[in-house]
Amino acid sequence: MRELMQNYTAQVLSVCFCAWLSGCATAPVAPPAPDTFVDPTGEILITPPLIEYRNVRTNDPLEAAADDRARVEGAAGELVMDQLKANGFTARLVTADEIVRLQSAANGWALCDEPAALRVFCLRGRFYVGPGAFWDPMSGAIARGGSRIVLEGRLTSSAEPRLVWAQTVQVRESTDVSRAMLKDTIEVLLKTLKTK
Repeated sequence: MRELMQNYTAQVLSVCFCAWLSGCATAPVAPPAPDTFVDPTGEILITPPLIEYRNVRTNDPLEAAADDRARVEGAAGELVMDQLKANGFTARLVTADEIVRLQSAANGWALCDEPAALRVFCLRGRFYVGPGAFWDPMSGAIARGGSRIVLEGRLTSSAEPRLVWAQTVQVRESTDVSRAMLKDTIEVLLKTLKTK
């Protein structure tokens, strides 16, 4: 009986430990926000994402390899387009030159006459990188590294109020820029943007 009880206790403790570990996993977190319902007619233009790498301690910009930045920008743009389509919108990726050309067409006034005029989705990603936890011998302070990913999305329109929707998502203790992590983060980011 005693052996059975020890075995049972060990199993319960291992399940509790696994549950605790899964709660510590990094996952995208967004502040609570009400759903925003937008008319699905018309097209949402997705601008090239702005990707920044920053020092976690000083917030100074860091240089990243051009091919790495291009890979993240391309994947993020495609994932935003896929998620907007999954949410019921028509969307396409455009270049910055196309946006300027559309805004200057007919002095911009022709676009404002349309009910779903010019709707533009912008994504900004900031990847804070730096060392792990550290100890400052001068002050005695012990600090965490604070590596994290912050994605900000905004939908603007020339027909509706200027800013239609905005949301921010953060992934703590991670600088994982894999396609799977970006997909999960963008799903959380766009969760509150819905069709009417």
